[in-house]
Amino acid sequence: MIAYFTLAQTREERMLPWHKMDEQGTLKRVLYDEIIPSPQPWLEAVDPKHTHLVNVWSEQGGKGKWLGASWVYFVFGTAAQIHFVIDRSHFQDAPTLGIQTCDFWFHWLRPCMPSCLWGWTPKPYKDVLRMIQIWGFKIIGTIPGGCPMPTVEKRLRCKDAVISVLTYDNLMAAKAALEVR
Repeated sequence: MIAYFTLAQTREERMLPWHKMDEQGTLKRVLYDEIIPSPQPWLEAVDPKHTHLVNVWSEQGGKGKWLGASWVYFVFGTAAQIHFVIDRSHFQDAPTLGIQTCDFWFHWLRPCMPSCLWGWTPKPYKDVLRMIQIWGFKIIGTIPGGCPMPTVEKRLRCKDAVISVLTYDNLMAAKAALEVR
């Protein structure tokens, strides 16, 4: 599968991942740091003043099936923090979608090519941790209690956070291993 990327420039384009996650019941899983996810904090998080968001499609020009979304922002120097959401009906394509998405970001962010992409994943998300390692991310450590994951009953609940890093060389090795275009 070849993925195509469109930069989300309008409010509607930035809200599309929100609506898809809401339809699929994955809002709380992806936006785990909110007790009850709501649109306004989402729009603030993906504000184009500091965040680049792309929607991922099965055809060029934002056509075909919506496959997912990804957003990045720079927190530390040239290391870009990355986030993903993959449409549940295309989760079987996650190995290639993730690699293509990371490859897109490394090239789209030129001329300030990021030194790496890095992620912050709740340790209980074992399926996500397995997937990002297929994409070439290396687990570099755990921050005890680093992920706020509040619930109505436990507003201060936190889980351990796993920190992972993807260099371009590791992405290319993962891409070659899966023979992704």
